[in-house]
Amino acid sequence: MRALKTLVLALAAGLLLTGCTKQYITQGLEMTYLDYDVRSSQWQYQEDGYYEEDGYYRVTLDVPDITPQVVKYGNVQVSRYYPQNATWTPLPAMRVESYLDGDTEFFYTTFTDYEWSERTVDIFVTTSDLYAGDRPGDMSFRVYITQ
Repeated sequence: MRALKTLVLALAAGLLLTGCTKQYITQGLEMTYLDYDVRSSQWQYQEDGYYEEDGYYRVTLDVPDITPQVVKYGNVQVSRYYPQNATWTPLPAMRVESYLDGDTEFFYTTFTDYEWSERTVDIFVTTSDLYAGDRPGDMSFRVYITQ
């Protein structure tokens, strides 16, 4: 019985020491970035909802540095530049916006996010109630590519 307890303890200790995680060590990691200025006229409206005005805006950036190697082993991140306070904000980001209708101020949020694939980054701007309203204004983005 004592030998069985010793064997079970030895097996348990062996399992604890081996662990269950995979470790990948990457040497020579390289990061580059590209800046893009998106003009208001470049935003494309995408209808997505029951009503005609329900949807979001999208712009597609051509990013030739996103190679098949990056897709397989790397990562892409995007930040938006806010010139009012000279800051970069990583996406996804949510902001509170407002507008005046007569004497009444209305508040809503805008959500800016992105998707990426080989040679392409798609950026989306969606309002909280899906009411697309006016086109987004000019924006600047920085695309970070890690490989």
